[in-house]
Amino acid sequence: MFYLDELQDLKAGRPVKKNNKLLPLHPFVDKDGLIRVGGRLQAEVLDYDQKHQVIITSKCHLSKLFAQHEHTRLLHGGP
Repeated sequence: MFYLDELQDLKAGRPVKKNNKLLPLHPFVDKDGLIRVGGRLQAEVLDYDQKHQVIITSKCHLSKLFAQHEHTRLLHGGP
């Protein structure tokens, strides 16, 4: 599992560590237990999922599949 320490800290009400690469994203845990981006988009007129995207690591197989899908969907070629 990725971001386990961060998830535990956030669920316990503690901020992520000061040297953590997620810190600039102002992460928080949603009602489903997913780590999401917080921050400056609060006042924007966007859907919740657009304002607070789920944070996934680039090392996850799902992110690689998602990136490949979007690359293809946006007509950048590939399978």
